[in-house]
Amino acid sequence: MSTRFAISALMTAALLLTVSARELSAETVEYALDNGDTNGDLTRELSDAVHLVSYLFRDTAPPVPLALCGGADTAVENGDSNGDGLRDLSDVVHFLSWQFSGGLEPALACGDGFGASAGPRVLPRNGQNSQLYSRLAARWWQWALSLPATDHPLADETGENCDAGQSGNVWFLGGAFAIVDPDNPFAFIAEADRVCQVPKGKFIFFPILNTGCDTFEANFPSCTATDEELVECAKEFAPDPTAPNVTVEAEVDGTSIENLDRFLTFSSPFDFTLDEDDPFVEVATEETDPDTGEIIPCPIPRPLRFADSGVYILMAPLRKGTHHIHFFGKLVFSEDPLSFFQLTIDYTLIVGN
Repeated sequence: MSTRFAISALMTAALLLTVSARELSAETVEYALDNGDTNGDLTRELSDAVHLVSYLFRDTAPPVPLALCGGADTAVENGDSNGDGLRDLSDVVHFLSWQFSGGLEPALACGDGFGASAGPRVLPRNGQNSQLYSRLAARWWQWALSLPATDHPLADETGENCDAGQSGNVWFLGGAFAIVDPDNPFAFIAEADRVCQVPKGKFIFFPILNTGCDTFEANFPSCTATDEELVECAKEFAPDPTAPNVTVEAEVDGTSIENLDRFLTFSSPFDFTLDEDDPFVEVATEETDPDTGEIIPCPIPRPLRFADSGVYILMAPLRKGTHHIHFFGKLVFSEDPLSFFQLTIDYTLIVGN
């Protein structure tokens, strides 16, 4: 197939695909690992050239975003096949030449030092993906709070219970329950080193530091808090990586995930259920009026609502094999540097079929 004929055919195909492209772009959240996979189906083929031509000449959906390179921006935008910093007809020519004439491969998404599809490839938290992060943060809490305390994956130091409550195409990882440092009663330490079997094709989602405000506790902010009050409370206590009292780090297979301030996420308030035998959580029956000091009863039963804030990472599915994830978070509670919460978590993930 000549390049000239291919472009002519693509122009016709782009006209036919205009309506469907608009419909898809409104409903789906997609990503790509390799530059040139403009439609985000994780393969590079003729349909990607059609997608790019449709975008250039019919103002349809733009190429899906490339997964970040360890948290850093990609070297090129998706569709900039020749790597000149522009997305235009010359990129279509470059892509078709590679596909059909043995030409050069599209410019690497993450540059020569990173590799075309190497990890960690992190989904950016922007555009529609910001809503995806917020939904997954809510789902993470619903997963963590609904599980029985017995064999809870966050109380598991070895990874034996990694698969508890897992479903769908997103696999949750988590921190650990903190204990008081025997040498410092104002320090709370959480540590775990886990080995987990993870099915191939799963997105990996985990918080480095997260917190939230709810209606099941007393005075945090209140057992009768409105959704607006829950959101404001979550913002107030957010573990902002740019704050001087917050430290967050994450590493995958020896590569650091950079710019973690990009991944500060806030969820909308959501409903959740608690396991009846959960010894870690107790539904408050009363609270103190902050103005008068009066003891006020909490309604029983009442809607259990939660709003979250945290630094979360959503990773593209890892290749089959063994991978290592390390994350660290520290939150200093006051001006006293000896009063803090500190989390150190290591995962060895064995990604199978």
